[in-house]
Formats: sequence, C-alpha cells, structure tokens
Amino acid sequence: MAKNEFLPFATADGANVLSAEDYQTLRSRSNGFSAGVARSQELNTVWRQASVIAHVVAQFIADTNNSDVADDGDLDKLQAGLIQALSKNVNNTVPAASLKTAGITQLSSATNSDSETLAAMPKAVKAIVDNLSGGRLLNIQSFTESGIYTPTPGTRKIRVKCWGAGGSGARMSKQSRGSVSGAGGAYAEVLLDATSFSSVSVEVGTGGAASADGVSLDGGDGGGSYFGKHVICGGGKGGLIGKGLAKGGEPAGGNVMMVGGQSGKGEPTLPVF
Repeated sequence: MAKNEFLPFATADGANVLSAEDYQTLRSRSNGFSAGVARSQELNTVWRQASVIAHVVAQFIADTNNSDVADDGDLDKLQAGLIQALSKNVNNTVPAASLKTAGITQLSSATNSDSETLAAMPKAVKAIVDNLSGGRLLNIQSFTESGIYTPTPGTRKIRVKCWGAGGSGARMSKQSRGSVSGAGGAYAEVLLDATSFSSVSVEVGTGGAASADGVSLDGGDGGGSYFGKHVICGGGKGGLIGKGLAKGGEPAGGNVMMVGGQSGKGEPTLPVF
C-alpha cells in the first residue's frame, strides 16, 4: 500500500478546536494573529483545516497512482503526482453514454455489435450498407473464351448467366435440297455467394464445326459451357440427316432459371438429278 506522509492534525473526538461557528466569526481568521498570545484552540483549528485537506489530496494521489507521497518539500513532484492522479480518475470515472445516460461516447468500426454505448464510424456504416440485401452492382464480367473468374473486391453475391454453344446444321450433297439445323445449347442462371470462393474456372463452349461443302454429313456438336461446378450448360447436338431431330443441350445447377436447348428443325428432301 502506498504511503502518505501528509498526516491530519487534531482530528480525534473531543479535539481542542473551535466549533465551525466560532471559527467563522473569529476576528483573526481574516487578518491573522498580529499581537499578543494566540489561543491553542484557535491555532489547532487553523492547523487542522490545513492538514486535513492536505492529507486528503495526498491520499488521493497515493491511492490513484499507487505511489508514496513524501513530505519532503518537493513541490514539482507533488504537483506532477496530482496531475497524473486527476488524469487517471477522469478517464476511469466518466460513464459511457447510452440512450438514457450522459457520458463519453466511444467509436467503433464493428459491424456485428448490438451495443447501445458505441457510435459507428464511417467504416462500419459502409460495411453495413454494403451488406444490405438490396446490394449494388460493382461490375459485369463477360467471357467469350475460357478463363478464370475472380470476384471484384467487395463482391458478396454474383449472378451467373451461362449459355451452351449450338450445334451446326447438317450439310447436304449438291444433289439434295433442304437442310437440318443443329440444336441450341442450354441456358441457365444461378445466384451464388461470392465470399465462398476466390476464383472459378470458366469454360466457354464453341459452336459446332461446319460440314464440308457439297457432302452429306451430320452437323458438328456445340461445346458445353461451365462455371466451375456451379452451373453447367450442355451444347446442342449437330443437325442429323435422316436420323431424327438433333437434341438440345441440357442445363444443370441453375437456381434462378434453366432452359434446355431447342431441338434441331427441318429434314432433307429427295435427291435432284
């Protein structure tokens, strides 16, 4: 325990001091003792008042700073100790403000707090706005060839639109008339949580290869398009000669919309000689 050397004087019960009323009306209290002999009761009252307040202040310094307060005449040290104690006491005793209590309002950048004693900083307000369900459009990324999707910084949700490539039409010989179209690729849309991944592989299907000119040949199949494993859109089959309609691409993974590719149309006619 810190030691306080500034001790009170004449504080015991029945101490030889004036009453508060007598001390207030004492003529010497204003001008001091100027002549004659001062009564011990009067001097004891003066010394007690001075020593008691000195003791209280010194004890406050000792308790708050947890350091000894010496009666060594070092005024600068005593003043520094008092300033330090006052600073600590102010910081520790002013209550935090709330909806019903006046006090200090602390700032916070937390976005998951339900405190009624903290004030949100701009950083916290921005994070809250960014997390609102309505959201805002940060960017649009389009892929015309295979690659890697990386979310734009700050992205939380993405809407992916995926198309499978269509198949090419069947090629007829020069002696035939008519044609058979290739089938369309599938289409799908999916809404994803972009915070669950850092990047996604994107595969863009290419259209079915064309048949050689003047030769009766089925059309080439369209390539499938993929957004990782999240959504798959199959490509449409190439047009068929005399084998029925080409099958449209099949989608998988769409949680907003999924549409299968349209089957091929048309059929060849008899050869012309």
